[in-house]
Amino acid sequence: MSAPLAVFGPKRWFLGITLAGLVMFLLATVGALLQGPPEGAGEGALLGRLALWGVVVVTPLFIADTARRLLGRLPTLVADEEGIRLRSVLGFTPAIRWDEIAAIEPVVISRKLWLAIALRDPAKSLGRWGTLMRIIHVRSHQEGAANITLRAAQLGANPVEAAGILEKLWRERSLAARKQEGASTAS
Repeated sequence: MSAPLAVFGPKRWFLGITLAGLVMFLLATVGALLQGPPEGAGEGALLGRLALWGVVVVTPLFIADTARRLLGRLPTLVADEEGIRLRSVLGFTPAIRWDEIAAIEPVVISRKLWLAIALRDPAKSLGRWGTLMRIIHVRSHQEGAANITLRAAQLGANPVEAAGILEKLWRERSLAARKQEGASTAS
């Protein structure tokens, strides 16, 4: 990864609240497991307890990641010369190259402002990502139109401001690539 041109990450207070919530959730789940099933519970209680054990196994991963992000100040989005990289529990995604982006804009989803990155060829761009990363970051708003979306809390910035910064970088990189392409075809 080359030197970052723009970095966005959640505020420390947001990560602190998230970490506290995850720990309380884990403790409540463990408490429910230790209580045992209610009297006369049937097979449904067994499935419920299995689901709770799943939570007990998975939640510590999210706690560890949130603590690592809080202490290490890890960003959610990094823009560099190659493109845009997103980070989640599994680490950074492969870069979304600047030439693969169709638009960067703020959008309203469920009355909240988000940053959306629309892709020219979602199947090609997202094909380099793992399934879990696609589930975490991608929203399909219309048939055939996939956007990568990020909440303001994930960015640690207003999505309108983030979109302005990223769109400027995208336009500069796209213009430079077109000039370079034109110079190579002329020679």
